[in-house]
Amino acid sequence: MVRGKVKHQFIENNTIRRASYRKRMKGFKKMLSELTTLCGVMACAITYGPNAQAPEIWPNEDEARKALTRFQNCSPEEKARNVLTHEVIVKKRIEELKKQLQKQIEENRRIELTNLMYKFMKEGPDALRGISYQDSIDFEAFLDERRLLIQKKMEILKNSN
Repeated sequence: MVRGKVKHQFIENNTIRRASYRKRMKGFKKMLSELTTLCGVMACAITYGPNAQAPEIWPNEDEARKALTRFQNCSPEEKARNVLTHEVIVKKRIEELKKQLQKQIEENRRIELTNLMYKFMKEGPDALRGISYQDSIDFEAFLDERRLLIQKKMEILKNSN
């Protein structure tokens, strides 16, 4: 059975919240277990449940101590390499989005110039009235690029016959 979309907000009802906590902790521990088994990595979890007297440790206290000791014994460079702060994650995401935006801007510009080319082919020189100087330079470069592409394709066809 497929679960519906879950709103990420505090659950007001205590009974439902405790039941949700138990189910999610069970799933979390299962995922950690699968991660350690399938990928051969050390992992541990220390959780402070809302009604627990002491923290819950997974898989057990000895294994958790080994994992934490190993992490603490790492050099600061190793720790920094393996730990991502929220700031680092956000900066990486911003860089990805900037690249994505630049690609979209270039694609939109290519589409604009293609449309202008078709308009020019249909209407003639009147289609170019009122375009900016920069647009005319870009349009000329675009047409040269298209001309070279057509010449290359013609050369390939000529050589294949």
